[in-house]
Amino acid sequence: MRFDPFLTDDLQRLYFSANTGPGGKLQLWIATRSAAGDDFGTPALVPGINDNNVNELAPALYQGEQLLVFSSFPNNATSDLFYATRSSAPAASARRPRSPRSTPRRSARSIRC
Repeated sequence: MRFDPFLTDDLQRLYFSANTGPGGKLQLWIATRSAAGDDFGTPALVPGINDNNVNELAPALYQGEQLLVFSSFPNNATSDLFYATRSSAPAASARRPRSPRSTPRRSARSIRC
């Protein structure tokens, strides 16, 4: 199943969550295309974001795709918001976020409320 679609302003990248991880965990995916009217290519996992021990969902991008905000939670526990940043927008054919988290594996930062 696919959830939480987010289409970039130029309509060339589609971010979404899918239950494709171990045990059906949600992971963040991206599908790209050359132009707004073209079909999307085969989706790929968003690099550096996914952790097989937690669910990752609800991707949203801001500031020219330099800020990625998403939710993450282990099993059925309470969800937290995380964000990942990158210093510059990538080329149109491969716009993907930089590594996130604050664990050794990921460098995204938690947003506490």
